[in-house]
Amino acid sequence: MRFFSFGELIPLLLIAAAAAAGFTVYQELPDRVPTHWGVSGGTDGWSDRVSFVWWFPGFILFIYLVLTFIPLIDPRRDNIMAAAREYFILRTAFVIFLCVLYIAILSVALGFAVNIKTIIMLGAAALFFIIGSLLPAFKRNYTVGIRLPWTLESDEVWDTVHRIGKTVFRALAALVAILAFLPDRIAFTGLMVALGGGIGELVFSAYRTYRDHSRHKARQAAQ
Repeated sequence: MRFFSFGELIPLLLIAAAAAAGFTVYQELPDRVPTHWGVSGGTDGWSDRVSFVWWFPGFILFIYLVLTFIPLIDPRRDNIMAAAREYFILRTAFVIFLCVLYIAILSVALGFAVNIKTIIMLGAAALFFIIGSLLPAFKRNYTVGIRLPWTLESDEVWDTVHRIGKTVFRALAALVAILAFLPDRIAFTGLMVALGGGIGELVFSAYRTYRDHSRHKARQAAQ
């Protein structure tokens, strides 16, 4: 399967379209563009419009290029290339999320009534769902997936944990989608708890699976 294809034009065109939108409304933007929101939902960080309009699309392009080319130096790159379609979907999903965020921030700066928290959390929920759905397709590698000492040690542990990860990420997606419509402080607290719980579950599952697998191999060797 080819790792690069004409499909790569899709995320590049999305980045170009987002950048074009920023340049189009540049003169209408205030000198300072809101770029960060606190727990209470209020703006507590700004960037000057020149930096934001130029920097953010460049940042999206940088992320996309890193995700695109870093597998080429992965010692297990063949395992990523075997899932080239899934990896392309994953990279494109990240680009879409960041482009939507860019347009949302531009809309806020232009004075539109946009609930940035809801957009970010719904986007994150969609991203979690896509990640979870794609995880089982990736075999052991050092670039993409649940890369823990125990999963990187064994194909069996890697595959088992990534099947668990599919459920965990989809559960996170559903929870974050619900939190998106709750008050800001509750949503933020719930998000932190959900992320902590999800990460904890994956780490514990990886360790437990590795331990059980090691014990099983030891019993087989002793027989």
